[in-house]
Amino acid sequence: MAIPTQAIVAGCLQSAFHRELKSFLENRILDRLWAKDATLWPLEEFEQSHIRSNLDWLDLPGSLEPFLRAIKQEESAALADGLDRRVLITFDSANLAARALMAFVPPDDTRRMLVLDSTSPFAISLAEKEMDLEHSLFIFASRARYRLEDQTLFLYFMDKLRRTNASRPLQHFVAATQKGSYLDAMSRGYKFRATFTDPMGILATYTSVRHFGALLTSRSTLEPEAISSAAVAMHRACSPSTIPAENPALQLAAFLSSAALAKRGFLAILASPTLVPYTLCLSQLIGGSMAKDGSGLIPLAGDIPRDTCALEDKAVFAVLSYAGDADTELSDLVSRFRFSAVPFVHMQFAEPLDLLPGTFGWEVATVLACARLGLDPFEGAADRLPRALTMEILNNYSPTNDTLGRKPRLQEGNLQLFAEGKTRRELSSLNLQEALGSFFRLLQPEDFLGVLIFLPQTPGVVTAFQAIRRELAEKLKLPVLMVYGPHALHHYSNLRRKGQPQGQYLICTADPPVDIAIPGASYTFGQLYRALALGEFEGLEQSHRFAVRINLTGEIPAALANLEHVIAQALSRSQ
Repeated sequence: MAIPTQAIVAGCLQSAFHRELKSFLENRILDRLWAKDATLWPLEEFEQSHIRSNLDWLDLPGSLEPFLRAIKQEESAALADGLDRRVLITFDSANLAARALMAFVPPDDTRRMLVLDSTSPFAISLAEKEMDLEHSLFIFASRARYRLEDQTLFLYFMDKLRRTNASRPLQHFVAATQKGSYLDAMSRGYKFRATFTDPMGILATYTSVRHFGALLTSRSTLEPEAISSAAVAMHRACSPSTIPAENPALQLAAFLSSAALAKRGFLAILASPTLVPYTLCLSQLIGGSMAKDGSGLIPLAGDIPRDTCALEDKAVFAVLSYAGDADTELSDLVSRFRFSAVPFVHMQFAEPLDLLPGTFGWEVATVLACARLGLDPFEGAADRLPRALTMEILNNYSPTNDTLGRKPRLQEGNLQLFAEGKTRRELSSLNLQEALGSFFRLLQPEDFLGVLIFLPQTPGVVTAFQAIRRELAEKLKLPVLMVYGPHALHHYSNLRRKGQPQGQYLICTADPPVDIAIPGASYTFGQLYRALALGEFEGLEQSHRFAVRINLTGEIPAALANLEHVIAQALSRSQ
């Protein structure tokens, strides 16, 4: 069974890379990890219990096949009942895996899965237009103790099915969760057609072989044996039975730890077009595990600008290539990295199945690097403050108590600027350009800029923000993180931890052109979506980060064009 090919070119870190390899071998870190030795992490005994339970993730490849056979059986039963369409509703890491795999599927493929991971009325309406409700199987995937989005979307689609006079509406729902979760209780209480549970005690990020395996089983022609064999092959390749020079996880771990010890604080993940969504999976894994205590690595993912010059003295690179993509620009960049001694790892993927073993290899490498650096990779990165603020806003909302209303600091045309706390005190109030210019001037050389986007992810929006990201990176000469909320915020919440570089955040929101009611709730999906954005923004402010929010009003294309202009003007004033 083939696994992704990997080549490490350590460049200017060559000596450090070889020292790290030697240290891994002398301290038997690989052998101790495979023996599930929790003392790799110098924690108190009571703190090591979660390490021991999470290390059972190493066994997942070997136990994958029975799980996939159960998935295959349920798929056949659903098809026999006339349910030949799939809608995946998830806000956990499974959504990133699904988006990664769906990038390989042509838009007109009948086995294409709809992924709904947003409460934006636009996203819900778009999904409804694409789905065949009466022939759809809704798969809810969540391990959270409680998530309002799961409940509201279940009630919404359940109500829709009842209105179509479906004979057995609850047979349209399947749950993938863990025992004791809210979704587990909901699925059993409502009697979903099936409930699949993950092993207890393993962080969701480290159950990727199950996510990818289930999705490949459901949405491809691959048999469970072939999928399981790919995972087992990578498990074997990463184990101590493989000689060090050929062990992909050991080599990659030495590369990651040498970068962190050299104080290159960022891992920029560049990818050919089909693999760009997959970079978010790796970002969540690496960021949640290694972006800690100011001594690990912060991943930069998504559609990263190919002009990397400003990053090359503060980052190392992972370059991901897919055989089906023609990307001469990326190939040229790899050649330049070699010539310029820029440290990078190059991984090549031949088919969608490669994502499963490739991700397991990254997991092993990440845990090994964390052991070397003294970081706990299984410490959950979730920040509960934004969620608590969101729930407070919604619980107190009523038609006579508009807890969603905020007064802008500045408003010019179709753009509103919001700033609170210490950020508000530092910003110019002359006009939008001066306000943003003073915001950008607060950035320090060791900082990054995070751009969080709460807008419909349409082609026009994506293109506009790609241009904005390129402009910001070029003019600020700093790393620019860009993620769409709330579905892709997993891989940035770790940056709230104490000891991380401060960074600054630009949050972009928009007034929804349409809204959708939630059955039995006093607020709408549009208001829920806005509350999630406000929770993120106000959570940053309460965490003493510099943050501003720009809200787009009116027609989004016109407001976006104005935003691009204002940011360009602000950058010229910040130099």
